[in-house]
Amino acid sequence: MTTTAIIIYLIIAKVFFVLTFVEGILRNMPWTAARFSGLALSAAWPLLLLAVAFACRRSDGRAA
Repeated sequence: MTTTAIIIYLIIAKVFFVLTFVEGILRNMPWTAARFSGLALSAAWPLLLLAVAFACRRSDGRAA
C-alpha cells in the first residue's frame, strides 16, 4: 500500500509540476518567488491528500 501510494503521489506531482512549468514558459514569465512557490506547491499538494488518506485509514472510520 505504501509503495503504491508513493508511486501515485509521484506521478500526480510530476504531472502538475510539468504543467505549471510549461505554463510559465509559454507565458514568458520571469523567475520570481511566486513562480518558484507555484512550482513547489504543485509538487507538494498531493502529499496533503496522502496524509488525509492515511489519517482516515488509521482512525478506522471513527469521526474526529
